[in-house]
Amino acid sequence: VVTRPGEPYYDLLRAWIADGVELDTLSARVASIDVFPKNPVIPLTGMKQQMAVLATYTDGSVRDVTADAFVESSLTEKVEVSKQGLATAVRRGEAAILARYEGAYAATTVIVMGDRNGYQWQETPENNHIDTLVYNKLKKVKILPSGLCGDSDFIRRVYLDLVGLPPQPEEVRAFVADTRDTRIKRDELIDRLVGSPEFVEHWTNKWADLLQVNRKFLGEEGAWAFRNWIRQAVASNMPYDEFVHTVLTASGSNLENPPASYYKVLRDPGETMENTTQLFLAVRFNCNKCHDHPFERWTQDQYYHLAAYFAQVGRKEAPSYAGKVIGGTAVEQPLPLVEIVYDRRAGDVTHERTGQVTPPEFPYTHAGEVPSEASRREQLARWIASKENQYFAKSY
Repeated sequence: VVTRPGEPYYDLLRAWIADGVELDTLSARVASIDVFPKNPVIPLTGMKQQMAVLATYTDGSVRDVTADAFVESSLTEKVEVSKQGLATAVRRGEAAILARYEGAYAATTVIVMGDRNGYQWQETPENNHIDTLVYNKLKKVKILPSGLCGDSDFIRRVYLDLVGLPPQPEEVRAFVADTRDTRIKRDELIDRLVGSPEFVEHWTNKWADLLQVNRKFLGEEGAWAFRNWIRQAVASNMPYDEFVHTVLTASGSNLENPPASYYKVLRDPGETMENTTQLFLAVRFNCNKCHDHPFERWTQDQYYHLAAYFAQVGRKEAPSYAGKVIGGTAVEQPLPLVEIVYDRRAGDVTHERTGQVTPPEFPYTHAGEVPSEASRREQLARWIASKENQYFAKSY
């Protein structure tokens, strides 16, 4: 039961119905919301923090909507939130607080510090920028960094991470016996492994898996062509943004231009969009196909706006392989063995809820320039792979 007789929402809804259910299309709507305080720290478990949700309307006015907004915790075992937006610290840790109101979303992070009596930061060498970022977070939550791992642990970890194989026993013995400075010999090992034949093979396999290089979809020749293209990209150290841009904009025969196979495997605009956002942005755009995402900022409208960028991808049989097909079952038609991928001048996505054609639109903006005169795939590829796109950087 959402509301009962005598409650404010019930009385409001009843009065609206009694007044004739009048619709005022000119009334100001919510443009955005914000949640306060930003990234608060609750010192001890059991303590409370009142969250506030402020809505900014299209007419510029700002209103406190905390009582009407939905305010939720991502980890209720760390932080609980009441219907009134009152956060209670349950145990040490951190949780995201998400506020929702009339289709607008905002989030912040709450840290429950807990009893840290006796804590004192110990200065630790920083070997690179990642160390700096990690230590900044550790200082914020008052945690001391772990000690440096031993040489035998390090060589096993770095081999598994970079080449997907454990080191040979003689390599471990030689590395442990090396008496040079730890940082020097570890950096040297990393430099030797990065770009090695084993490294190239490992990351080729990983990207072939992520890009669904499969004979079921591409046939023997098509699968090998796509895999070899990936291998060459890894071996030549193709910049990641260039790699992604090339895959997303690939056109022509999927044999002559193998990255076009991406669109032979993924054929529906919504399915292609879901795969692309998860793979290159680490964002799940699938829950919001049928409704606004319950725990993230993404809306149902954004799903269809983003899917529209793939609505004009065309496919036709390659003439030199006419009549040759792949797949096909009692319920599924076979497909041409080799296809030519191209950009059509027409093609749209229809919103499931409204039944209206949905134009392409990005779910968030950044400073990277996107040419509006380019094809939809070109626009999307530049937007995704821009150095200004924070999700692209974080997902990699």
